[in-house]
Amino acid sequence: MMEDEGRRSAPRAHVVLSLQYRSAGHLLVNYCTNLSRGGLFVPSPEPLAVGTQLQLELTVPGDATTTVLDGEVRWVRQFDADEGPAGMGVKFRDVDSALGRRIDLLVSDFEPLRVVVIGRHESLRSAIASQVRMLVRCETFEYDSPVGLLEEMGRADLVVADGNPVPDETLAFLRALDTLDRPPPCVVLCDSKAEDRRRRFAAMSRLLDTPVDPTVLREVVLDTLSHVYAHAEGG
Repeated sequence: MMEDEGRRSAPRAHVVLSLQYRSAGHLLVNYCTNLSRGGLFVPSPEPLAVGTQLQLELTVPGDATTTVLDGEVRWVRQFDADEGPAGMGVKFRDVDSALGRRIDLLVSDFEPLRVVVIGRHESLRSAIASQVRMLVRCETFEYDSPVGLLEEMGRADLVVADGNPVPDETLAFLRALDTLDRPPPCVVLCDSKAEDRRRRFAAMSRLLDTPVDPTVLREVVLDTLSHVYAHAEGG
């Protein structure tokens, strides 16, 4: 189905928020990456059918309590595409003025997230950066080595590093990140059979097996960024 043009009537921010929603008695956990006063987008490889009625539970950054909203699936994207990942556009019903103002403020203050991708292999770096940009509106920065990047990391919201080619260099980089006042979370790509290396990386980062499964990458990136954004907003 074509995307509902009405969804563009309100300004929107591409953020990552943890989300739970109920449909036909089932509780699902997902993430929304596109929020406005009128609704949100939920990336999902199995979007619900158009017309599905939902009760949504989400925490808007800056709010201490969970907000419960009624919504309806208005459009779906069945497959990942240049326009964005597979998922569904959900329209809110009866948003009160206070929540509407809070969402408007979030949209007006939003700045794109900064994601740094580090790896010796250009093709892998580019593929990871492209997939991350498809998931969420962000700026990606690619480097072939972490050497000399510590100052840059202070501005990053997420780091994805390939730990396979030069593991000792990656370990030194992870230790250096811990010295920052606001160390960004780090996802490290690691061979699933390299047990000793994985053990050392796991103490300082989240691991992603290589070769990278796009579905797992989606889950790890969205989950990590949802916590980053909530933490940043909460101070």
